[in-house]
Formats: sequence, C-alpha cells, structure tokens
Amino acid sequence: MKKTKTDDNFIIELEENALSSLSHGIAHFIDDETTDNLKFAIIHIFHALELFLKARLAKCHELLIYAKPESNIDENTITVNFCTLLKRLKNCGICFSTDEIRYLNSLRQTRNSIEHHKIKKSKEDIF
Repeated sequence: MKKTKTDDNFIIELEENALSSLSHGIAHFIDDETTDNLKFAIIHIFHALELFLKARLAKCHELLIYAKPESNIDENTITVNFCTLLKRLKNCGICFSTDEIRYLNSLRQTRNSIEHHKIKKSKEDIF
C-alpha cells in the first residue's frame, strides 16, 4: 500500500485504503481460530467493499460520494450511506444482479449487527 508522508501530511487514497482493509480482513479470515478474527474479517472486508464502491462512484464524478454534493466539501464532509451509494452507482450505469444486492446487503447487515448491536449467527448463515 502506498502511503504518502510529507511534512505533517498523511495521505491514503480511497482505493489504497480499501486495499489495506481488504488485506487485513483476509488475514483475519484466514486465521479463523477466534471469534475476534471472524468479527474483524467481516468488518474490514465490508469496509473495503464500501471504499472500492465509493472509489468507483468517484470515477463517475468525484462529488457523487458525498451525501450532499452541493455543500462545501472538506475532510469532514459526510459521504453517502450504502443504500445511496448503490443507487448512485446504478444511475451511473453500474448495476448489480439481484443476488449480488442480496449478498451485499446481507454482509452490511452482519457488519451492522457486529458494530451496533450483538450478533448471534452460525458461520453458515454469515457465508
């Protein structure tokens, strides 16, 4: 992963950030000896997926990744949620099959359960 550090700047681009999260998630998935590894695999892999999709949307237009693209954009500007992200990608001609949408939403819901509630699923239900 290419990280740029010059003076006091630390810069990681969307795709670089996504790739790092994917690599980290895969490492946790491969080392599936503890519940924490599966938890972090899900969190990091979904994070990577979301960032890769935002990077793809930004190729259509860099402002489309923001929740309110008409606002003043800075490093604190909120980006789109996952559902809006998929809708904007579709409007740019990037479509997913029904099965792909179902899988993406299942992964998102599993990640949300881990991060915001509790999770009680079998590994078969997750995969």
